[in-house]
Amino acid sequence: MIDGIISKRRAEKGPVKKDLVQIFLESHEADPVAFTHQHIREEMALFMIAGSDTSAVTLTHTYLLLLNNPEKLKKLIAEIDTAFRSKHDSITFANTQDLPYLNACINESMRVLPILVVGRSN
Repeated sequence: MIDGIISKRRAEKGPVKKDLVQIFLESHEADPVAFTHQHIREEMALFMIAGSDTSAVTLTHTYLLLLNNPEKLKKLIAEIDTAFRSKHDSITFANTQDLPYLNACINESMRVLPILVVGRSN
């Protein structure tokens, strides 16, 4: 899968995307001995794993808070049912940005139950 992403990106024409994949590819092009193809693969795998873990924890926290607040859950279900009237409607990142209550629920779960606690110890 990762090799497919790398190959697809290298074959793309047009404006260069400035994301992690591009940064890894540019690092490899600048110094292929220090930043090998294997380094690209390992870094991409790390970011995929780390990203999926934090997303899963955030969703778990959001579900926990919603299940403990049934009225809030009903309000969220109503918003989602209004936005996606058919079970065949595609739910994408772009069209979830138009769901203010969904985004508020996710943001509130990250505020109340943060994945990383930042602060100083005495």
